[in-house]
Amino acid sequence: MYLRNVTPRTLLWTILGALAFMALSAPVAQADPPFGGTIYAVPGLLNDSDPSTFDALAFEAVVQAEHFDHRPGAWVRQDFFRFRASFADGQVVTFDVNVEFADQRKAHQVARLYALILGQIPVILRQSVVTVVVHATGADWSAGSGEINIHHGNYEADLALGILEESMIHEGAHLALDALHERAPGWRRAQERDDAFISDYAATFPRTEDVAESFVTYLAMTSDPDRVPDTVRRQIAATIPARLAYFDEVFTAGSLWP
Repeated sequence: MYLRNVTPRTLLWTILGALAFMALSAPVAQADPPFGGTIYAVPGLLNDSDPSTFDALAFEAVVQAEHFDHRPGAWVRQDFFRFRASFADGQVVTFDVNVEFADQRKAHQVARLYALILGQIPVILRQSVVTVVVHATGADWSAGSGEINIHHGNYEADLALGILEESMIHEGAHLALDALHERAPGWRRAQERDDAFISDYAATFPRTEDVAESFVTYLAMTSDPDRVPDTVRRQIAATIPARLAYFDEVFTAGSLWP
């Protein structure tokens, strides 16, 4: 989850809860994280010229559905334009686009933008996605229970920063990896051996964000060398070697990138 815009009250309770949990169970990091957030550290990991497995997008209906909305910070039953996105390997993902977008044509354009990006991320992450929800305003992204929740208000800024694809990777990692690895003994041992976190975000939320934050940089280490500067690669390798080794044991060669 990346919270780009949060209210002071929400942020306060989120941080207090995380600090309380960290005091009880988190390993103590001895070194300052090299990055604030890993999506900002490797903005060239994917870009809009990369191939996508996205195939087609079809409108189904206007439906009423309950999805999380970061603006009130609650689950809200609202009307959505529902689309069916299909991918080259046969996967189908539901796109629920808030009717606050001007009309069905605009909603289709927005759904297609994110379907193209979803088709670019590694298939092991995409296959855990059941639904993508898009709200017109706000800036936060989050993921849970098979759903990626996107607030489109920061689209132009994220596009300029080059972090749209990396944000999708991060949220896809939450869906595909958290349940399997967050509490795995091997992952906990890797955290302890590294004695550091790759980002401030991972350090603040070690039990909910460390897997996704670390996985983004693991992808950077396994990608085309021209995509990520050597200085960044060296920082990653020096900071989380045990986590990188853990991921190496989990993922076979060639299973991440086509």
